[in-house]
Amino acid sequence: MRFLAIDYETANSNPASICCVGYALFEGQDLIDYGSYYCRPTPFEFEEWNMAKNGISGRMVQSLPTYGIAHEKIMKMDFEFMVAHNSEFDMKCMFEARKFLGINIPEYNYLCTMLIASQILGSRYIGLKGLAKMLGIELHHHVAESDAIACGKIFNYMYSLDYWDNVHDFIKHLGLSFGKISNDELTPCTAYKKKRKNRSYPPQIRDIEVIPRASIPSQIGEKVFTFSGDMSCMSRIEAALELMRRGAVPADNVTRKTDYVVIGNNCYNEYLNGQYTGKILKALDLREKGQDIQLIGESKFLRLLGVGSR
Repeated sequence: MRFLAIDYETANSNPASICCVGYALFEGQDLIDYGSYYCRPTPFEFEEWNMAKNGISGRMVQSLPTYGIAHEKIMKMDFEFMVAHNSEFDMKCMFEARKFLGINIPEYNYLCTMLIASQILGSRYIGLKGLAKMLGIELHHHVAESDAIACGKIFNYMYSLDYWDNVHDFIKHLGLSFGKISNDELTPCTAYKKKRKNRSYPPQIRDIEVIPRASIPSQIGEKVFTFSGDMSCMSRIEAALELMRRGAVPADNVTRKTDYVVIGNNCYNEYLNGQYTGKILKALDLREKGQDIQLIGESKFLRLLGVGSR
């Protein structure tokens, strides 16, 4: 599976005013090529809001070629489909630039990583910055190359939550359809299976609606985990998805079904010194009543996942 992640920055509210394009080419999980091209936008007009967001001014790009040359080089790459975060914006940039610059757009399918994440996590809106932070992916936001790389890594993370024969099976499982772009057509990537959307952000464990099938044999299958405090090794959502891949059950609260309470590094020393969070107090109370609940730190949690220290 070879795909291209792409990101555009514009000089003004016109989507055709491309002043930078970033790309990242992936072969499966491997990043094999990446880069960016700064461009003289058409029309050559810069708005304060755009310059404040992406840091690109007219002086920086006034002597550079327009987007057409960069587009030709990128489209010569060998890939099966494209991905973008909030693909509605990025694909519209490419499509509208065709009208100004006469570029050729080969027919390609594309996917939106924002929509993919929304289907999996059940959250109404998941921006690139928040999602990258949630998954521990390095990002310099609104730097086109960095945005494209992060987008590709997010797609690969979501794709790797289960074993798929091909990308078509993956999007069918999520209830998504490819978007399409060409010289004559721009149709959006859409969800034909609507999910109940949680309006809060970041999403909670209970918001995860598309459950990864257990795909990694593990000793913790069917065990129930909850979390107390923030972890340094991974986000809580990432931990929940990793548990699901092993057949375990993540939960937001401590109950009579809980087997493990994972204590994040940020409050583990307080726990050792007898300063307990509400979840830890609940777990200790249930343990005194005879329930077998283990309170563990991040190191033991990683060993249970079978991934060692990170």
